[in-house]
Amino acid sequence: MATVASKNIEELDAVEKLVQGVTHIPFTTGNRVDLLINAERTYTAMLAAIAGATSYVLVQFYIVKDGVIGQRFIEALIDKARVGVKVYFLYDEIGCWKLSS
Repeated sequence: MATVASKNIEELDAVEKLVQGVTHIPFTTGNRVDLLINAERTYTAMLAAIAGATSYVLVQFYIVKDGVIGQRFIEALIDKARVGVKVYFLYDEIGCWKLSS
């Protein structure tokens, strides 16, 4: 009988093979996931990750607001772009309908 952990790994292996077969893009390794459950910790961690980026930054948001936090992100992303780091910023048009140009 397989343990839950080994069963989950087998399922992930199958998903990996499927995704790579469809997209022809390999999965990356060495990734880490941190559970961030409050806004201050989340924003701090995200800004630190942006500051530490060396080749690219990919940011995806459903809702973006033009406030203090939004401005901090914009400044961090612009700073990275100025030093040659590629910046990709994806946001939802409906979730950001109030966002100024």
